[in-house]
Amino acid sequence: MKKIFFPTIVAALLLVQSASAWNGQVHSGITAIAEANLTPTAKAEIERYLGGRPLTYYASWMDDISVYPEYEACKEWHEIAFNPKYKILAGKRAAKSDDKRISKAKAFDGLKAAVRALENRKSLSDSEVADNIRFLTYILADLHCPGHYLYTDLTPERQNPKFYRDKSRKAQEFRNFWEGAAITQTHNWRANEFVHQLNRKGAEEIEALTSGTMAEWVTANARNYRFVYTSLLNDGNRFSNTKYRLWLNKIYPFAEEQAAIAGYRIAKVLNGLFDGGAEKVAVTGKSKPAKK
Repeated sequence: MKKIFFPTIVAALLLVQSASAWNGQVHSGITAIAEANLTPTAKAEIERYLGGRPLTYYASWMDDISVYPEYEACKEWHEIAFNPKYKILAGKRAAKSDDKRISKAKAFDGLKAAVRALENRKSLSDSEVADNIRFLTYILADLHCPGHYLYTDLTPERQNPKFYRDKSRKAQEFRNFWEGAAITQTHNWRANEFVHQLNRKGAEEIEALTSGTMAEWVTANARNYRFVYTSLLNDGNRFSNTKYRLWLNKIYPFAEEQAAIAGYRIAKVLNGLFDGGAEKVAVTGKSKPAKK
């Protein structure tokens, strides 16, 4: 079988902050929630592949390593595109778009490849397995960021609108707002605080949020997230400081909920892959039953 992805880089990594994802603070919080919901078996197995490091240590890893030529492909594993009927545009279908951002929206392709690699990890080296654990964790977190969903029936300008704070002449991008400010301008939490504040759902609710396939998750997200482009910005996209705070107050609980759901779903996928007794989650099609 052909091995998937790249060899692990052993040299010290350049800590480069990307503008293409939840910011590092939110990624760490999401990953901490995921880690808190791993089964003991899955947690031990994952940490074995990660050289004894916790999963949260690598929360922003895909940003850090994308500067290396060997990992250049993962620069395009941040966004996902949908047509007006909420069908995922992936692979060749996305590449045909005249919108450059949509043509490079390959997060779902990266997610599928990472899951496939981990399902067939016996054919991979431990370092390759570790890479794909980190890819999966990062990409699935990004697929719960509203600013990472693209729609073919919306113009590029509409999908990355700009807004202004008070009398400032410098515009802020709505996309960058969703990648961190939507949460961190209200709560300056560390990773463990995300767990304390957001990891509070009961088993039945978590089960409901993590049922179905990964394709079903992102399709539901696409429907839920569309409003961020169509109804949140108005009044010429300029806000007084008071109006901005009122606007933010409407948004941050929703953003926090998406971060929590991302953590639960990452845990569900990893448990299915690394704990033989846990339910496996399919990327597409029907979910696989738990092993008895």
